[in-house]
Amino acid sequence: MRELFAVEFRSGEGANADAWPIIERWLGLHLEGRVLENGTIQEPGVVRQEEDALGARLAVLTQTDTGDSSLQWSSEIGIGAPTAPLHLTIRVGLSAADTAMLAPASYDFATPAVVRSVLRDVPIFDGDMRVTPNFTEIGTSRVGELVALLKNVERRLPLILVTRTKLAGSTNVNEKLLAKELAGLAHVWVLSMDQAAWELSSAISPALSAWDGSVRVYFPGFKMTDNPFRHRLWLGARVSDHLIGRLRGWFGALGSSRTVEHPVIQSLRDEARTRLIEASEHGDPSYLAEYAEIVERENAGLKTGLKEHQARVVELEDELESANAELEDVRRSFAEITRALAPADNTRIPDTRDHGDLTVSDAIAAVSQLLRNPYYSGKVRVTDAALAAGRRFDQYHAPEELLRAVKEVIEAGVLYHESRLGESPSQYFARRGFGYGTHPSPHLKADEHTSPNQCLRIYWDEDSQARIWTVTDIGRHR
Repeated sequence: MRELFAVEFRSGEGANADAWPIIERWLGLHLEGRVLENGTIQEPGVVRQEEDALGARLAVLTQTDTGDSSLQWSSEIGIGAPTAPLHLTIRVGLSAADTAMLAPASYDFATPAVVRSVLRDVPIFDGDMRVTPNFTEIGTSRVGELVALLKNVERRLPLILVTRTKLAGSTNVNEKLLAKELAGLAHVWVLSMDQAAWELSSAISPALSAWDGSVRVYFPGFKMTDNPFRHRLWLGARVSDHLIGRLRGWFGALGSSRTVEHPVIQSLRDEARTRLIEASEHGDPSYLAEYAEIVERENAGLKTGLKEHQARVVELEDELESANAELEDVRRSFAEITRALAPADNTRIPDTRDHGDLTVSDAIAAVSQLLRNPYYSGKVRVTDAALAAGRRFDQYHAPEELLRAVKEVIEAGVLYHESRLGESPSQYFARRGFGYGTHPSPHLKADEHTSPNQCLRIYWDEDSQARIWTVTDIGRHR
């Protein structure tokens, strides 16, 4: 059998008795034939259950693959005694059924739903952070919290960092689906805007940061002196939803190699051995036959495992060749992303810089896209009139600077709403290279030019009771 997925959950705050009803419900769903979301019919599975003397349990669910009857899935769940602190392992493997088909295995595989159910209902922690089946989205103010988690020596799971594109403020991967499929295997965090990426690069260096739609994996044991290539980076142009399956397969395999056998399996084996020894002393041949069957079954499993390892060696050779080519591509692109991260010192961008093809209309469209992110809902507002005014300011000489300025106001508005600004708006914007004024209403000063089309201001109203900033105008100095 080839094991594709394995997770281990331990918790001092929950008992095994809390998780077992969740597991029973999941097993029950698979004991009846049902129609799946894609319209295929899943045949009823077979469940084998064993329990040791202390009440620890082993449940093995066996199912035929819905698309290929020559393949068989095995889901093994081991859980400790009911009153003991939670200790649960979930493993998923794939093997040949009764008939052999000499063709590449083609199958659909998703993280078992029971993993997400357990994580939702039972408190399980990685270090001091709860493991959930959802992603965590943060702004600039929480970058310090992210850095602390990266450095936490007690962290056992990888952290996947998803960043938003600089222009549109969108991610290149479905972060909700990514968190769903990596449940129990990794933490998934999302930066709410590119300013947060600048803060991160300031904290841990551009070489270890992520930027502009890229995705990065930070493995446990992270150090500031790490070689950047230890923490795998996918540049924005290489990121799409296809990455979800690759990460699930990679981390599932890592989980399989790192997750040890649940103690209940050894306990059941020891109990069986004790019964057989006792039976042999009384000359009961039926127990001796049982012993022979156990030995044969274990030997067959070892032989199958050896064949699977041999096949995997061939696959790994091909993957290594592909990875070397991809790594060389990343090396060539690394200078590009390092240059992109250079604004992390928050110095002003000279007016003479090359702005490429970005227009003011593009910048305002990017702001509109950014505001669709639920992260900002109820925390900061931008009126339609302000967006319209920004579009009319189409002769402004630095569209990228306009976009950056609006994003800074939005981020500051979120911090104000959450009572985490920590300084006056004047100090906050000054640290980011902007000016600040209060008349006729609070506003950011993007530059000090006198020409009407080169003097950008962003005005907002402040609701001190609801703690909400409402941007009312983007454009000319009033």
